[in-house]
Amino acid sequence: MLPLMAIIGETVIFLETFSDSAQLFFLGSVFLLGGFAIRGVRSAIVQYRTSFLPKQQPPPEQICTSNS
Repeated sequence: MLPLMAIIGETVIFLETFSDSAQLFFLGSVFLLGGFAIRGVRSAIVQYRTSFLPKQQPPPEQICTSNS
């Protein structure tokens, strides 16, 4: 948790050197890239799960035997 706080602190100090529009552009691009990364990781996890989980077998069709 501590390295994350240090990275955030460094980023804030780094952003303070920019102008307002550059800050907005930088933050927007970071959020956009972060969103794409999260979406990609999620889809990769879903594909990983579905490829390694055993396929659920459909229930065998019940055969009705009529006693006539």
